[in-house]
Order: sequence, then C-alpha cells, then structure tokens
Amino acid sequence: MNKRKILYFMTDNPMRYKAGNTTRCNKMLDYFSSRSDVFDVDFLTLQPWTEEEIEKFKSIYPTINLDLFRPGSEFSKKDNYTKYFIHEKLPRLIGKKRNAKKLISLVTPFVEKQLLERYADRHYDVLIVSYAYWAELIKLIPATYKINDTHDFLSVQHAPQESNDFAAVGKMFQEELSLLNPFDEVWSYSVEERFIFDQFLNTKVKLVPLSFEDRTAEGVIAKEYDILYVASDNHHNVTSMNWFMEHVLPSLKNRKVTVVGKICDAIPDHSQITKLGLVEDLDKEYSKARITICPMLSGTGVKIKVLESLSFGIPVVTTMRGVDGLLNKTNNGCLISDNPTEFVDNIELLLNDDKAYQMHRADAVRYFQQHHHPSKELDFLNSSLLQSDSSRR
Repeated sequence: MNKRKILYFMTDNPMRYKAGNTTRCNKMLDYFSSRSDVFDVDFLTLQPWTEEEIEKFKSIYPTINLDLFRPGSEFSKKDNYTKYFIHEKLPRLIGKKRNAKKLISLVTPFVEKQLLERYADRHYDVLIVSYAYWAELIKLIPATYKINDTHDFLSVQHAPQESNDFAAVGKMFQEELSLLNPFDEVWSYSVEERFIFDQFLNTKVKLVPLSFEDRTAEGVIAKEYDILYVASDNHHNVTSMNWFMEHVLPSLKNRKVTVVGKICDAIPDHSQITKLGLVEDLDKEYSKARITICPMLSGTGVKIKVLESLSFGIPVVTTMRGVDGLLNKTNNGCLISDNPTEFVDNIELLLNDDKAYQMHRADAVRYFQQHHHPSKELDFLNSSLLQSDSSRR
C-alpha cells in the first residue's frame, strides 16, 4: 500500500518551549510518528531553529521530514542593499499595496516566491495548514485534500479591547471566512467556535476532541503544591494573572501559588508566589498539584491548561472564559466564577473540604474520559486523514 503524503504546516517551534500551541503541535507530530506505516509526512515550519533544536526534532521524530523556511529575507540591508531591495523591500512594498485591505493573512510575496519554487514538483494527498493567518498557503502547495486547523477564532482574538469598533471586527471576520472557505475541511477545538464557523462557511467544520494521556490515577498521590498555575506570556494570560494577584491573592491568606511557564517573566514577584519558569517535565509539576487555577478574562478557544489539569483528575478554579470550548459547562471538574470573592471561596472549598474536593475530582475524571480520552482524538484523526473521502473533494 502506498503511503499517504501529508504536509503539516505549523508556525511554532515544538522543540523550544511548552505552551498550548506547541503542546498541540507535538500531539499531531506524535500521531504522525506513530502512523509512519501509512503516512509520509513533511513538517513545514518557520525559521529560525538552532542546530540543537533540529537534531532534537530528528531524534524524536526520525520518520518526519523537517522543512524550514524564512518568512522574511535572509539578506541584510547593511551587508548587501541590492539583494535586500530585490528580495525584501520590493516584495514588501508590492505586498503592502496588493494586500492593503488584508487584516489577517501573513502570506507575503516573499513567502509566495519561496514556496512556489520549493513545491513546484511536489503533490500531497493531504495539506494541513495551522491558523487562518496562513490559509493562503493552499495556493502555493499542491494537494488533493486541504484542511485548516484553526487553533483560534482570530476575529475575536484581535478584536479591539478598548473600543466598540464593530466595523473592524466585521472586516476581520469577513476576511477570516474568505480565507477558510476554500478548504475542504476546517477544524475547531471549541464547541462555540465550531458552531459559529459552521453557520457561515460552505465547507465541512469539525470539532477536534483534543486529548491527553489519561493520568487521572495519578491524582491520588500526595500533593506538594496547593495551587498551580501554568501559562505562557501572551497578553491574555498576563492580564488575567494581574487581575488574580490584585483582586484574589490578597484574600488567600497563607496560601502559596506555584507558577510555571513563560508567564513568570511577565508578572511581578510576590511573597505568596513561587515562580518555576520553564520546566523540563510539566507532567511532574501537575502531579504535585492539589488544584489548578485559570483566571482568564479574555481570549478564545479551549484552554489547553484546563484540559491538561483535568487529564490528571485535578479540579480547576476558573472564570467563565476558562471553560470556553468545553462541551459541558457544569459537572466537569471546574468551579467557575468571575467574582473575586467567589473565586477565593472556590479555592478554599477545594483545599479545606475533602468531600467537595473528591466530588469535583470525580467530575473531572468523568468529563475527561468521556470527551478527551486519547481514543477520541485517534478516532477523529484516522477518520479525517485515512478515510477514502479524504482523497477527493
């Protein structure tokens, strides 16, 4: 049997740091690696990568071809102005004029030139493009079946925060739909976003049942941390953590919060906060936690940190934005409130009342196993990428 040729495009470097987007990328690469008997996969992503990162990727995913390209010119204005002008400035000026009305797409004339040349003699059975930002790659990379893995609802992600500029949001939404519509299939991680895309797109919209290894049995071991927060340093997380530190933390007398991830570099020091920064083994830190928090005030899509916590059977104290994307908003292991006082009360309930803790832990385990067990995503990917209808529109 001939292997299915797949090109998987993702901007983020999965060897560099742990975040929701890189966690998702690694999950996809793990899947392709485990099915190397049926898939021949090229992983296209952006420079720069270090030699160490390249070697690490090859050692983890020896059956996947790593294909790197630069989104901008390699020529320096200082070193060689002629080449800089031809390869960088001129394409940028042309692209700026041509794409004056584009608010989302990141596919520039320089990117087009590189990839058209690189893929002129190739053809893929399936092309998977991550993010609507890069949707126009389908014009540059020949493929029979084209999938956009949206990750985020970009029109909401980039909506003006300080004004009600609904016209700007409308323009972005119109562009986002026009970028997604040419695909044969669009993937969403959020039940709300799937509903919205399904109302406006003329193509198939599917909800991806994001999965993680089932580690719920590990939730019964002794705990070192009362409260754990895991996050990257994007502005949604920074704003949310500042809210938590200002309005919630002062009422958590004698409670320590352990913080993991790049968020540590973006928030102030505090006597009740222990910053671990980036860690080698995130699973190890989750296994030490009694509860986690996700005090999100903004942002889109399902929160990976919430699903990771539930995969350990660890209850989550969160806000309404923290349960975005989840199929169930209740009885799922999450205690939800946007009110700082109630947020404190939810934390103290889980830390002081073992009966309540065990009830919410059981809800977390049940919800995770019903909706996010690895078998769910495996079935989804096999259906999308191996079924006969994946070979034709």
